[in-house]
Amino acid sequence: MGKREEIANGVGVSPKKIKAVLMESLEQRQLLSTYYVSASGNDGKSGKSVNAAWRTINRVNKQTLRPGDIVLFQGRKSFSGSLYVAPHEGGTASKPVIFSSYGKGRATINSGTKAGIEIAQTAGIAITSMNFNGSGMNSNKKPGIWFHISKKNKKLSNVHIRAVEVRNYGQEGITFDINGKGGSSVSAVKIQDANLHHNLYGGLKATSMKHNVNKNWMIQRVQAHDNP
Repeated sequence: MGKREEIANGVGVSPKKIKAVLMESLEQRQLLSTYYVSASGNDGKSGKSVNAAWRTINRVNKQTLRPGDIVLFQGRKSFSGSLYVAPHEGGTASKPVIFSSYGKGRATINSGTKAGIEIAQTAGIAITSMNFNGSGMNSNKKPGIWFHISKKNKKLSNVHIRAVEVRNYGQEGITFDINGKGGSSVSAVKIQDANLHHNLYGGLKATSMKHNVNKNWMIQRVQAHDNP
């Protein structure tokens, strides 16, 4: 397993490993960026080191993310807001856009009445070692981790969700709304080691407009409980 794959899998995330990944990218003549978000950070800084970390989710959302970019939130800290990945910000199988935690423990995204993270019309995303917490199943009306495709005939692939807890949302903990006409789809999806609870509609849901278009999904060790 390569260094970047380890990070996408939520294994061994550390500043030294991030630097090693960046050195690998230089060999390919493409510099990838790692952005840090800390409870004591400053949005006016570069975000490209622990000592120059950003502070807010709002600053992350303003950044245009490129294939291979990594966003790391400080472990055991909470951040208010809803992450949004725009249609032009997805990655690839070998260079996903990664959201994870650094340091000890998982970071928590407290998203209030919005989705914890919304990924719109794109894929090539890895979400690992994070917690997502909504305002409560009766006040929040959104999924926790929300992928959606509404465009016609859009074929996307490569999504990895691992080591997450998603709770207190008004729909499912994890939702794939693949509703684009003509057989839009998302394939090569891995969802592993997820704890999805106290979400109104359920734990995990995936839809499509045609049968058998979402292919090559792996779902392992996913707990869904207390979802009335």
